[in-house]
Amino acid sequence: MDRKKANIVYSTCIGVVGITLSLFLVIIKKPIFPVLPHYILFFVSSSLAALLYLSVKNTIVSFEIAIFLFITLYYGPYAGSFTAAMVMLFVWLGKAIYFSIKKEAKFLNVVNTGIFNAGTYGLIYLAGGIVHRWTIGRWYASLLAIIIIIIFNEIILTLNAVINGRDIIKYFKEEAIVSDLIELLIYPLGISFYLLYDAYGIWAVTPVLSVLLLLSYMGRSYSNYQERLRSSLSLEMKINESSRDLNTILEPEELIERSLVHVAKLLPVRFVIFKPLHKMTFFKGTLVCEGEDLKIVAEEDLAGYLWDVEFQIQRGDVPLGEIFIGLKKQLQENEKIALNGLIEIISSSMGKAVSYKESILDGLTGLYTRRYFEDMLKRQIAECRRYDGIFSIVIFDIDNLKGINDAYGHLKGDEVLVEFSKVLKRSIRETDIPARWGGDEFVLILIGVNEEMAEEIAMRVKRDIESRKFHEGGSEFSIGVTFSCMEYTGEKKLSAEELFYFVDSKLLARKKEKRK
Repeated sequence: MDRKKANIVYSTCIGVVGITLSLFLVIIKKPIFPVLPHYILFFVSSSLAALLYLSVKNTIVSFEIAIFLFITLYYGPYAGSFTAAMVMLFVWLGKAIYFSIKKEAKFLNVVNTGIFNAGTYGLIYLAGGIVHRWTIGRWYASLLAIIIIIIFNEIILTLNAVINGRDIIKYFKEEAIVSDLIELLIYPLGISFYLLYDAYGIWAVTPVLSVLLLLSYMGRSYSNYQERLRSSLSLEMKINESSRDLNTILEPEELIERSLVHVAKLLPVRFVIFKPLHKMTFFKGTLVCEGEDLKIVAEEDLAGYLWDVEFQIQRGDVPLGEIFIGLKKQLQENEKIALNGLIEIISSSMGKAVSYKESILDGLTGLYTRRYFEDMLKRQIAECRRYDGIFSIVIFDIDNLKGINDAYGHLKGDEVLVEFSKVLKRSIRETDIPARWGGDEFVLILIGVNEEMAEEIAMRVKRDIESRKFHEGGSEFSIGVTFSCMEYTGEKKLSAEELFYFVDSKLLARKKEKRK
């Protein structure tokens, strides 16, 4: 059995046993309870105190435990354990409904936690109450009951921590010891309630309960402020990290992938979707991020995703795409602000990346431009000289493109160029550099490839494109391609211009020979 299933079994057993036992003993033993008006006051006060909990370091503190102790000491273990179990069950059922409506947690998960807490409270006050009844009349009876309650509670929670695979030493240092010490300070309030109620009745206890709830409210408000402050600081740190990361990326496809992951890390989301609004060669399609998994989906498959918020990614006034987000819970105001900030960063980064990409990509074919190719060729030469590397350069020329344009029109000529660029991109690696040199000429840098291998790759491209048939009206035609290759190593000491001159000369020679 894995830890998750073991935890469910353990928490359910504790909950069912604690709730059932406290209810069974009330039915069998028929203990005395406070009169109904008093009981309603204690039930409502303890419920409110349980809701107005405080966060101290990594532990949660609330004052309803003092009211439960008072009922246990005054009316006995059965009334005390039953009241504690029912109050906690009532409070957690309310939380489950609230969180479910707000989409902050699943209803059954919260109910399961509530059953565990209700059962735990039922068991610990039953144990403490029985010990108090055995020792009643002795000066240490109430103190011993408190110690038993704390110890029994800690045993249940420690076993829960063990089942969940937590570091027990860390658990005791960060949570258990702090929680137990605070409870040791709160529980004596229950003894004070007991003495006041016994001596002066309900009117002596009511003002103390009011002050207790006021302190709980003030403490809870301060805890909420601290939580919001921590959350805002955490969100701000994540936004800054996202900004630093995204502003360094100039590849639109990589940028949008990283952007979706950053959104998923920023907020509790079910999924994040990016849908391009224009067909750009550097966007492969609609991208979905679920957890850490990224996948491309068909546009018609979006109907299966129900999102809560959507944003438009723009470059200036030009829309580039849409982001759809499915949330696990309703967003707080600071989370909405953080998300809007991240979307602005994504839009800004995407605008720069698209502008850069368009500046280095040929608008028709999606291959790199001549200027970019020249820069990369110089860089590859420098790296080969420095690290004793090798690469090959290939030039392709589409035969008689002018004749195709004249016979079938420039749109058909453009179709030929686009089809050739697709064949070229499919035949090489992502690390290789394909570019449109101009008109009907294409160039290619094959990194780490010698001339013999470059010839094989180029021949594969040639065979692929020449086997394709193009149609216009009732006519059918195919195209021919001429290419030349040349490898480069650091030993050759050629400049980029000299290297290109030599391989271009080989291409011209092959074209002349082909015409013969």
